[in-house]
Amino acid sequence: VDPNGKFGTESGPSARDTLTLAVAKAVRSDLFFSWTMPFMQNRLSGSSLRSVGDPMAALRWSWLLPEFSEPWRPQVQVMASHKFVQSRSLQESRRPDLLDAFGTGVPETKVGVDAFWGMHQVKGGFAMAMLFPEERALGRAVIFPGNGLRTTFTLGHALGEKSKILTGLVRETRQQRRTDGQLIAGSESVSHSGFITLDVSLFDSSTLRLSFSDRGRLFENKNMIASQAFSAALLTTWE
Repeated sequence: VDPNGKFGTESGPSARDTLTLAVAKAVRSDLFFSWTMPFMQNRLSGSSLRSVGDPMAALRWSWLLPEFSEPWRPQVQVMASHKFVQSRSLQESRRPDLLDAFGTGVPETKVGVDAFWGMHQVKGGFAMAMLFPEERALGRAVIFPGNGLRTTFTLGHALGEKSKILTGLVRETRQQRRTDGQLIAGSESVSHSGFITLDVSLFDSSTLRLSFSDRGRLFENKNMIASQAFSAALLTTWE
């Protein structure tokens, strides 16, 4: 989507397949950290390339925990994460079809808070996170993507005792990009995504999560890539 909110015809992969492996460790009942590693495949017109994506380390602290005696009390978490650079970015691509580009090329730290009311049949919550990328030399230029703000609103309903369906909206904004210390006029970005998620408890310690999202087709969008995504995840906990 271009700076005027119109759909463009930029080149690049038409689809991406991602396998994500993640592991988390509880330090205390209210504090845990996680490590995420994606493995990606870009596809375009019968051609494809595979690569490891950018790994991420994250930390979550539950500042407030829900209680059965206070059903209107939310769970409030403070979160922080850092994305490391592992994969090649668009600026580092060596192919005209950009099939070898799998990341942004810029490390980024995210800090935020989320609140979720989940003790009733009707559930909901919101999250807000600030995005702080690092300035980095890419190709022949020093790039800074601009700080960002991501806001998420969620509304859902319990489907019996072991399942729930959630739907929501994500809004992300970015300040102007900077190249070699100079701000790029009209380079700020805005994106909106709608999503729907179904959680089904398979066992006491395992949950199957199916999700669909549509990015770049709701409300105002500019300087971003519109996409649709489907994901299936298996979440398992053990002592």
